Amino acid sequence: MIKFGQAFPLFTAKYQHMFARIPVPVRLSLAYLIFGILWIVFSGQLAARIAAGNTERMQEIEQYKGIFFVLLSTLFLLILSRSMYKRLIRTLEEYKIMEKKNDALVTATKEGIYEYNIREDKVIFNATMRQILGITNNKTIYDARRFWETHIHPDDLQRVLQQFDGAMKAGINYWREEYRALTITGQVRHVLHSVYILKDDWGTAYGVIGAIHDMTEFRLLEREYHRQQLLQKMELTRSVINAEEKERNRWAEELHDNIAQMLSVATLYAGSLQQGGKDTDALAARIKEMLDMSVQEIRQLSANLKPPRFEEQLLKDAIASLIRYITRVKSVEFSVLVAEEADQLLDEEQKLMVYRIVQEQVNNIIKHAAASAISIRIEASEENALVRISDNGRGFDVHIQPEGTGMKNIRSRLELFQGALHIKSSPGRGCELQASFPLQQLA
Repeated sequence: MIKFGQAFPLFTAKYQHMFARIPVPVRLSLAYLIFGILWIVFSGQLAARIAAGNTERMQEIEQYKGIFFVLLSTLFLLILSRSMYKRLIRTLEEYKIMEKKNDALVTATKEGIYEYNIREDKVIFNATMRQILGITNNKTIYDARRFWETHIHPDDLQRVLQQFDGAMKAGINYWREEYRALTITGQVRHVLHSVYILKDDWGTAYGVIGAIHDMTEFRLLEREYHRQQLLQKMELTRSVINAEEKERNRWAEELHDNIAQMLSVATLYAGSLQQGGKDTDALAARIKEMLDMSVQEIRQLSANLKPPRFEEQLLKDAIASLIRYITRVKSVEFSVLVAEEADQLLDEEQKLMVYRIVQEQVNNIIKHAAASAISIRIEASEENALVRISDNGRGFDVHIQPEGTGMKNIRSRLELFQGALHIKSSPGRGCELQASFPLQQLA
């Protein structure tokens, strides 16, 4: 047998939806009315069929028909109300579960929730919302529009109201904006305000469901982060400037202590040569030697000052060229190993930094260590690069001897690339420098 709901699904769905919108007392009254009408219409026919023409039986049925009506209607209403009660209990349980989930969500997100009734101009806040605004007693606020306007920072007021009112006029259902809000005590809070506009069947806005997320802590942390970034950049800039100034002073000392001294001696020999004497040939040879040494020093300085072009040559070739300049004037044995990965993985700035580190440390060794052998090892992987420079010189106590200009220059260069510097040395046992830096730079 086909049921009515199966035969007319759209019809029953429509009227079930309409019936669900009817209040419960009205539903029970309608049910009782319909049952009463059906009883009046059909109870007489039912009684006549049961009596089967027996007058006495008919009189007995008529006598108890009212009682039957009361019993049957009571049973009918009991069954109907029980069904409605079960549905109501189930709805209340679902509501409680949803309320717990909503409270958990609000607690987890730390959002203030409110409901604004446009027609009555009143707003209801939850506990988090009252905490954000510093409200201690009132859960409901009347004259809500004015209350909101007085709790927007004056510098943000015009912008926020224009955007919100514009969204209302444009018929937009959702609006979001970040601005500065003022608490009851005047404290400034950075908030992210999200709004969903409720409308009736005619499209007229009658209410707002809103959420406010307190962004104050995040904005303060963001501001502090940018401040630290700025300070770090300023410190790096200051380090670079200081390194450049120290570099200039070092080259000035090189010119004064070496080239200027040799040229001064050559000038003295030339003066003696002009006065005439017996050893003119020896003086001329000495002058030529001094000038040749000065030219070599100038070339060495020029090579040190001019950075190699790594788009035209490899790192190992640049270091080999540096060593050739040094071995022309200094008797030092070099052992050099530059891994192929270094040329493949390092960019031009990193190669130049490695070159300058090698240059700086080799100059330090030649000036101060009295070493006869220097070892240079440059390695690289996908994660980092490592530079090892060791010598067999006189060494020093790293805990006593202060860090010189050359070592400070190396450290400053490494800091620009988030690198690290380690020195191993002791008196009479040479020195080993290890410089490392990541190839994937941190943001």
